Amino acid sequence: ILDKCGVCLLPNDPQFNKVCADCLGTPNGLNLIDSCGICLNPTDPKFGRSCAIEGEIVIPNIFSPNGDGKNDFFKIFYLAKNNAKVLDYIVFDRWGNMVYQNKNFGFDSEQSWWNGESQNKIIQGVYTYLIEVEFETGFSRKYFGSITLIL
Repeated sequence: ILDKCGVCLLPNDPQFNKVCADCLGTPNGLNLIDSCGICLNPTDPKFGRSCAIEGEIVIPNIFSPNGDGKNDFFKIFYLAKNNAKVLDYIVFDRWGNMVYQNKNFGFDSEQSWWNGESQNKIIQGVYTYLIEVEFETGFSRKYFGSITLIL
């Protein structure tokens, strides 16, 4: 039968449930993927709590930098009351060229978010992003996806 490591062995085999590696690759290690998707030892205080500690990040999938004062920037939102900062904020065009980058700024910094300009022009289209956020606990997480710019 398959043991918990996914190896087909007889239950009385000495290697049954003994030859697997943990999520860090340590043979017979104790680290597990917690409910937040993080590889940690179950005795770690952050186990199963790191995503609860960090709060919720909301990233829109569309914005319209048309100057009407509504959704004129590609801004992400942090719904917790804790302090967090954006470590890295990069936007790419569909060919993989970086069109905007900013580093180390707070969520309330209005001038830090991308306004849709690339080479002094605003071009409708779909862009990709990579954003890294550091939370009050020192834990950081990377977010990536696509954002559609319409006028």
